[in-house]
Amino acid sequence: MEGDPRAWMERIRARDPRGLEALVSCYEGRLLRLATALLGDPGEALDAVQDSFLTVWERIAGFQEGEDPGAWLDAICLNRCRDRLRGRTRRHAQDLPVGLQAPDAPDPQEGAEVRNLILREVAALSEREREAFLLVVVEDLDSVRAGRILGCSAAAVRMALGRARRTLAVRLRGAGIRP
Repeated sequence: MEGDPRAWMERIRARDPRGLEALVSCYEGRLLRLATALLGDPGEALDAVQDSFLTVWERIAGFQEGEDPGAWLDAICLNRCRDRLRGRTRRHAQDLPVGLQAPDAPDPQEGAEVRNLILREVAALSEREREAFLLVVVEDLDSVRAGRILGCSAAAVRMALGRARRTLAVRLRGAGIRP
């Protein structure tokens, strides 16, 4: 189905499943990357994305005319991921975000160790700093778009990102890694 995402939202509002199919086709890949980066588990990320589309179907009345459908959907997905993260009792190494890449290292074992250290440090950031870092650095969104998703201003995103980068630089230098 071709068309404008806002038109798809109107079809969903009219309970036309073709609107939802078009929305899924357009946004599923991006949401899956975002959820995987936040959750670190591709299976859990897929569940969060599916929950996000179900939420769109169930809560379409909350979509305001003139609102950006992509930003609204991103915010829903972020909230589904937050719910899942809050539900975890403890974090395992394999649950860390996989959207990040370690610096090139000649020794594969050393590269894996560095990558795991970086991932642990990103996971240890505050929720806002981690989300800003993942949205801007990993997903390559600008601070305005990331702010819409996080429900804050672009300036707040830039501040959180700056804090995240400073924190990561200090922690990685302390571990002998030059960021």
